[in-house]
Amino acid sequence: MRRVFFIIIIFIITLITIGLYRASEQVTDVNNKRIYDGFSKTISLLVKDAKEQSLTIALSLSTNPKITNTLLQKDKKEAHKALQYATNQLKEYLHKDSLYAQVVTKEYEILARSWESPPHNSQKDLLALQLKDLSQPVSDFDVDRFLGIKSTVPIVVHKEIIGYLQITTMFDEIVDKLRDLYSVELIPLMDKRFQTIATLMSKNTEVADYIVASGNSNKNLTNRLTSFPKKDLDTLIKTGILEKGSLVFISFPIKTSKNERLGEFVSAMSTQKRAKYLKEDQNFLERIFTINTSEDDIFKVINTESYSGYNNLDLDVFLKLTDPNEDRENMLVTNSLKKRLETLSKEELIDIITQENSKRKITGEIR
Repeated sequence: MRRVFFIIIIFIITLITIGLYRASEQVTDVNNKRIYDGFSKTISLLVKDAKEQSLTIALSLSTNPKITNTLLQKDKKEAHKALQYATNQLKEYLHKDSLYAQVVTKEYEILARSWESPPHNSQKDLLALQLKDLSQPVSDFDVDRFLGIKSTVPIVVHKEIIGYLQITTMFDEIVDKLRDLYSVELIPLMDKRFQTIATLMSKNTEVADYIVASGNSNKNLTNRLTSFPKKDLDTLIKTGILEKGSLVFISFPIKTSKNERLGEFVSAMSTQKRAKYLKEDQNFLERIFTINTSEDDIFKVINTESYSGYNNLDLDVFLKLTDPNEDRENMLVTNSLKKRLETLSKEELIDIITQENSKRKITGEIR
């Protein structure tokens, strides 16, 4: 009888252990999904910003009169001078080291490049394939001499396309921003299929079937990736997240607008940092304000008794807040001021009115 009882106890303990393990796995999956979603949103925001900046630079150069004139004259030497000068100015003022520009004729031949003269390896067939149907500015991931973001703008004179201005930027700036803003490391990886095209990346570190596509990625993290068994890296790419040792690795695909996969963005954080990120008592703003939060969403949150910034202002500052720029801000000031005044005694209200009256000046005409 005791033996049967003992077996039942062992069976129950086993079931509880299995249940707890599965519950733990489910919690981990949910937490990992939160981490992945946060990472993908952040990367998407940084990429969007980088594309917009790249396109703005390309649009600026496409209207440069010296570049346009040399294109009309098909003068390669002067085109290189004009393009190099304009590009170097932008690099200096915008603090962008990895900025490369080239001018392409309407016959899909490279007229000039900012980084070399004369231009080599023109790849006319590839350019023709990319540009033949292009009539509007576009910015996208691309593999040329390296994997990065390429923006292309038609150069138009008298409503006719006479050529194209292309700007290519590396991922180094995105790596720096993610590190500076979020203390998170990022390694862009390019698929080895493109290594014959990406000649400037020929000496970059290889990670299984990929090549590191930035020059400023964390070396220790890169070394960790290179030591991965191929099956682990495949799991990371397939599932988007992998916990290994004290680190949580996250992967996000680098895809063009045509859904062509060029590589992966790989990031990592410590399990300790993940736990901190997932804490339920994390700062209110960190939980509520995401990259998808609109200005109206922020206003709705701020316009509450608990979080209104106006609630803590001194009354004399309140009374100076006249003629706000927006009606909804006026409403916020008025509501907060009303709540503050309701808490004052009769004597305090009389004192405020007396002080305000003493500050007024008579500006009417004396008769």
